Formats: sequence, C-alpha cells, structure tokens
Amino acid sequence: MKSLICIALLLNLIQVLHAEDLTLTLSSLRDEYLLRVNESSPLSLKLNNVPIEYLGDPSQIITKKFRDTTTFTKQIWYAPKKEGEEKVGPFKITLDENVILSNSLQYEIEPKWNGEYKVEYRMDKSEIKAGDAFKLTFESWSEEDQKFSMQPKVSSEYTYKHITNRRESGQTADKVSYHYRKLIWEMTPKHAGTFIIGQDDFENVPTGMIIPDFTITVLPK
Repeated sequence: MKSLICIALLLNLIQVLHAEDLTLTLSSLRDEYLLRVNESSPLSLKLNNVPIEYLGDPSQIITKKFRDTTTFTKQIWYAPKKEGEEKVGPFKITLDENVILSNSLQYEIEPKWNGEYKVEYRMDKSEIKAGDAFKLTFESWSEEDQKFSMQPKVSSEYTYKHITNRRESGQTADKVSYHYRKLIWEMTPKHAGTFIIGQDDFENVPTGMIIPDFTITVLPK
C-alpha cells in the first residue's frame, strides 16, 4: 500500500484551520508488525486537534465519537497479499485546502501457512540498545484445539508484556481443519549484555513442545 490514500471530509468549521495544528496518526491496534500473507490486522487512523462542531455529511471514513470531542478515528483492516517488506501509508486528508499526511508503518510479511501442522518461533531483532525492546512471536497450527497459557517467567534480566494472544479455528481451501494460536511478547532487557532465552525461561509450556534458544545482544545506550 505504497500509494497515498485520499480521504475527503465534508466538515463545518468553527474557526480557521491551520495545517500545522492538525495531527493525523496511523497506528497498529495490536502493536504487531510481523504478519503472514492474508492475515488481517486492525489499524487506527486518528485525526486530532480539529476544532469541529459538527460533521456535515454522514461520512463512513471518519466518525465523530462524542459531540464535543476534537478527535476522530477510523479503524482500517490491513491484510497483506504478498510476502516481504511492505509499507502502509501515508494516508492523506484534505481539509479546507489544508493537506495533512499521516505517518507510515513498516511490516514484515511471512509466507501464508502451507497446511502443515507445526510450531514456529520468531524474534524480530537480534541486537538492540539498552532500554529498547524486542518481540518474540510464537505460532502453532494443530489438529486439536490448543488450550494453554504459556508465558515468560518473571526474570531479573528483563521485563515483558503480552502484545497478542490470538486463537482461531477453520478450514483451508483443501478442507484441512486447523486450530491456530499466536502469541507475541514484547521483552525489554534491564541492562546491556548478551542474553539467551529458551525453554527454561517459560512456564506452562505444553508437554512435548520444544522452545529453541534465542540470543539477543543488548548494547549500551
């Protein structure tokens, strides 16, 4: 989605607008930037600091949440069609002859699931600076539903938070039934050094599941 997307807004203004006062922000609602082909992920396009009393034309692009708010939000579903790196945005809004551009988001797109029951792990970075975070992604496709609560253990070496905990079931075009599970953790080392994260750093790991070792190098600021 490299081209600009133009969204026309029909608005009644209560004062003169200045483009430098307007902010158009594109963000990922799931804070995940590594997807698979045809995997949908919700985005938010938010227009801030707009002195608007009334949205003139019932628009399906930007909807007013509250009568006296100055923020308008549009949810967009992004589903990549090919693997590789892809940039989403920028979006463009033209408002009273002012042109406001949003930021862009960068995605890494993995191939579509090939129909094989399996487990995969990925780490988005192998080297970061102290204070920065990296993401560890777990995906599995199985014949039976996956009911477990695997997560990193509390550690003196890093902090973590859940980014994604997704579960879905379905059938492929070839009528292969599957149960899909995706977990993403954002992990922030507490100091510089080289860290190895593996099987012993997780709890509630399903019986028979093997977590490989991941090495992260944390450089001083």
